Amino acid sequence: MPDSIFKNIASGIYKVRIKDASGCIDSIENITIGSIPTITITARTTLASSCMDDGTITIKRTGGTAPFQYSIHNNKYVSTNIFTGLAPGVYTTWVRDKKGCVDSLSNIIVSPAAPLKISIQKVNVSCKNGSDGKITIKATGGIKPYLYSLDSINYTSNNVFANLSPGTYSCWVKDSRTCTAVAMAVINNSKVACPAVISLNTVNDHLNNALEISVSPNPSTQKFVLNIKSSSKTPIQFTVTDVYRRKMYSTMGLPGKPYPFGENLLPGIYTIKLIQGEASKT
Repeated sequence: MPDSIFKNIASGIYKVRIKDASGCIDSIENITIGSIPTITITARTTLASSCMDDGTITIKRTGGTAPFQYSIHNNKYVSTNIFTGLAPGVYTTWVRDKKGCVDSLSNIIVSPAAPLKISIQKVNVSCKNGSDGKITIKATGGIKPYLYSLDSINYTSNNVFANLSPGTYSCWVKDSRTCTAVAMAVINNSKVACPAVISLNTVNDHLNNALEISVSPNPSTQKFVLNIKSSSKTPIQFTVTDVYRRKMYSTMGLPGKPYPFGENLLPGIYTIKLIQGEASKT
């Protein structure tokens, strides 16, 4: 044949013979036509969450001739090898190369995550209208990590909520795919009265090394007794404030005698401030 280009030849070893117009012949032997490795496919998947179709398949390929196209429907090929937004199910993927060679991989499973579930452990307040209740939220299923909330707005990685007052709480958990679950918990009130607590730096505090004070009993559910000892006879003013710095009680007196107070204090923590002359102590 007059054309010196031979196309569509299978791989193998060939011998070429050349003849000119005078009938002279020459040949070349051991011409090797190699083959491009065939396409081979593997796939990696991620779970579909319990609240939406968001599984993924990533197709990995070896062999073939670039560029490549990919499909999970064998009709619409795209340039990306990652398919997202997939529902749980069984899939078949295809790869097609530049020369039209195609390979497929069947039985690729996108599994569903287990349903997100929530359980609650609670501790009721220890005294009436107290604020030492506690809720512990535990989660299973979904896709970790989890976040926790008591209002579905402010989430935290800490699943323990302390210093809670009596009441009904909505306990939320959210997984890494934003799926949520909720359960209700009730922190019950107590019939036991809460004690009030007076804050002192120590049981016996000193002012200018000349003033000794003590409060007993502390804490108390009824009233307190303030005892003041001082080497000075200067009158002492003492004031009781709550955690909001509101004045709850105030009086002026001399050292050496007890001062009962606190019959009308609500449960909580209180601070005493003492003033004697130019010195003061809180």
